[in-house]
Amino acid sequence: MKKYKRAIWFVLFLIAVFLIFKIWWNSQLGSVSNDESTQVFVVQKGEGFSSVAEKLKKQNLVKSNQVFTLYARKSGYVEKIQSGTFKISPS
Repeated sequence: MKKYKRAIWFVLFLIAVFLIFKIWWNSQLGSVSNDESTQVFVVQKGEGFSSVAEKLKKQNLVKSNQVFTLYARKSGYVEKIQSGTFKISPS
């Protein structure tokens, strides 16, 4: 019976950790602000994705360049990056 209770607490702990991580992850993927004004963002030809992610973070267009990079890799966007000048809103 004691092992059963310990197992239940362990499972509940894992669920809580997962939910906290999921909430944090979703908050990192949300908009940076409610500001709807656009900023000019330039991606140079041959520029790497990690460099683009760092620039997005420096210009306050993403909350976390690491989460942005992980999301882009998971979604297959890293290979689809294009050079050019873009108007991006932080919202």
